[in-house]
Amino acid sequence: MFRRFAVLAAWLGLALAAPVASPAAAQADYNETGWRAATAQEKALRKAYEDGKFTWSKEDGIEEMYDCMIAWQVWATTARIAPDAFPTISGDLSHVFAEGHMSHYVNTLYAKSGGDVDTFVRNMIAAVQRMDSTIPYDDEKALYRFMGKCYVQPASWDFSQGVMMTGPEFARDFLQQSEVKDNYPVYVKDIPKRQAFDKLVLEKRFPEAANYAAAMHADPKLKSTVYWNEILALSEMAVSAGRGSELSVPLLNTLTRVWWPKYKRGWARNALRVKRGENPANDNRPKSSGVGKEPGWAKQERERYYGGRTNYTPCNQWNTMGC
Repeated sequence: MFRRFAVLAAWLGLALAAPVASPAAAQADYNETGWRAATAQEKALRKAYEDGKFTWSKEDGIEEMYDCMIAWQVWATTARIAPDAFPTISGDLSHVFAEGHMSHYVNTLYAKSGGDVDTFVRNMIAAVQRMDSTIPYDDEKALYRFMGKCYVQPASWDFSQGVMMTGPEFARDFLQQSEVKDNYPVYVKDIPKRQAFDKLVLEKRFPEAANYAAAMHADPKLKSTVYWNEILALSEMAVSAGRGSELSVPLLNTLTRVWWPKYKRGWARNALRVKRGENPANDNRPKSSGVGKEPGWAKQERERYYGGRTNYTPCNQWNTMGC
């Protein structure tokens, strides 16, 4: 397992060194503002990741789900020693989102095993043993498409078995890899605050996490602790959970100006209208309807689910099949 981790780390140009005592003392492979424009290569990888989402096939089965669980574990552990490439490519690729996906798979697959620990562990070990043939480490775009295929809408993360783990915890507890340490990315300036943020994300408290992180961006010393692209991703997750109007007024005001693509700015404007006690634009439904109209992705998710092209059963504000 650690060898596979090393392969991915080498591909990213990372060193598997002991954790530094202070993030501020580390090499600054990040922007102090907590945001930078993606490079052309990173944009291409973002497209590959997005293109991979919802390409699950009804022919894919439980083995592929175990493959995804292991892939997210490797990703989460690697992201903890990475520069800012992952959140810059896509906000939901940083370590905490990877750990949310990984924990979702652990809970789901353990439940599918009927609570049989031996079955779960046996299938997990088999997934580790076939990693060379299932995870395309040697092809950047294929790797990102693969991770997109393993994506689960965060509002539908299932933690029903009570398991929420970090990547290093999984490595140590399940894979007996004691050498994997509890690192944090170099851009994390305040580890306790980052831990508090990560906890909010894994509790699926998306608007609270977005508000907490957005407030940190007001402090120049903390701006990069949570990357701006992570806040953007969380803001969309708040909308996906029907809680967009719980985002703070300062954050929503900012989103009405910078959220991209531009149609998302309408989500922020609608949320502000709801906070002011007004009906969302072009929507005659009651004020309690949250941010208003169903997001386009929700219709796509429903169609993909009924077409057998999701690796999970939706449970969110708009699609409640798995609730």
